[in-house]
Amino acid sequence: MPTSLEHRVAKLEAKAYTANLAKLTDAELDEYILTLKDGAPDILTLEGGSQQWWDAVLARVARRPSAFPIISDEQARAEM
Repeated sequence: MPTSLEHRVAKLEAKAYTANLAKLTDAELDEYILTLKDGAPDILTLEGGSQQWWDAVLARVARRPSAFPIISDEQARAEM
């Protein structure tokens, strides 16, 4: 069982490895994502996967608009 000091050191080390996703460039964020364990945890054991990975991937996706252009149908409605 970890001691209080070991527990505090583990928390500090985890914070040290947490990146400020908003300050990273796209290239830095891509590199950071590659360093993390990917995927979701196993449903039965809840082991594996990484919350940091999900946070980084979602931050990367949120930086870009949709891949599909939004086309207004007002012109089509006006022609009807």
